[in-house]
Amino acid sequence: MATNSFVLRYEIEGAPFAAQFLAADDFDLVTIKNICQAFGLSAVGRKTDLIGSIERFLEFNHEGGIEVLYGLIRRNKNWLTFKKGKVENFPHLNDPMKIVFSTGDERWYGPIQLPDDSSAAWYIRPTLIITWEMDGDPPKPIARYVRWLMFAKVTSETLSFHWRGFTFATEEKHVKQASQFPYWNYVPNLIEEFEKIIGGKLDAPNLHDFVLHQLWENYRGHDNFTWTDLRIRAESGGVSLNARSAGVSDGVEIDVKGISHLAHTLSLSVTRELGISLDLVGQRHLQESILQTLIRQFGAKSYEFSLQHDSETLLKAHVYFGMKPNFPSADSFPHVNCHTSWKSDQDQLAFIIEQIENLPKNVSSQPIQPGLI
Repeated sequence: MATNSFVLRYEIEGAPFAAQFLAADDFDLVTIKNICQAFGLSAVGRKTDLIGSIERFLEFNHEGGIEVLYGLIRRNKNWLTFKKGKVENFPHLNDPMKIVFSTGDERWYGPIQLPDDSSAAWYIRPTLIITWEMDGDPPKPIARYVRWLMFAKVTSETLSFHWRGFTFATEEKHVKQASQFPYWNYVPNLIEEFEKIIGGKLDAPNLHDFVLHQLWENYRGHDNFTWTDLRIRAESGGVSLNARSAGVSDGVEIDVKGISHLAHTLSLSVTRELGISLDLVGQRHLQESILQTLIRQFGAKSYEFSLQHDSETLLKAHVYFGMKPNFPSADSFPHVNCHTSWKSDQDQLAFIIEQIENLPKNVSSQPIQPGLI
């Protein structure tokens, strides 16, 4: 989650505004270096120094703002959602260069087409969010705006939306207590707004069936594929479950304990209660059956996992199934939180879409029998 959001602290425009924008977490150091290289500038140094060089360049060449937009689009955005279908048009809306050099308005800008991808058009939509921060001498709470950006990628058959998160102070009394930006209160409305602009017939995929049945049955337990359970959030019969694997970080997989340990504990409890004794194979089958029931049959609201093929990383994401429509939480619409330290969000999205297009559509959703994987 991004924490260094773009706070609008100064009423400026032009290259100075662009420099403030570049300093926010909308751009990382790699992106800043790539922009410098595109301008023929030195890409060696601290982020602040490189931004100074870019600002001086943009003062004399506003057309260079297109490279800033390219970098902004290419920057990893860990949150995404998408729809499949038929897009009717790629409309010309507002000039996206205004986003680089000014605050802009709360409306859609674009299209922008990356030089290396002629099949897609990108659009950007700013939203101004009030935050509180301490400033002044002596310091006191001051209300300012965060400019949060929503991105839409449009192809002839796919519409995807991408965004980054941030933390902010929602009220003056919470100025020292940052909380997560509730994107779920904004994203569905922005999706509806944009769909009305482009037209076409588009449908959101059933991520629950895709992940827990189609993808699961095609890769889990198969040779040369490694499927790792990371987290399950579920609710069934008024009972909530939130189990996370321990010892797992973005960098190195140390050990998967939490979810498996819960299944192991439950299997031991069952055998003791029934007064039965199982060999190692039987214990493993029972534990696996309980594990699969917890993940696949207990009303999963979201599920986090990773998938590898030999040493190739394919997907590492927390998938929200959208099981509570119109409910004020992250569970209100289907979307994905990608681990971009694992692989870029665009690569992971491409893998998901490829799988949806190629996997069979009639995979059974019946409960799994013990020991089948």
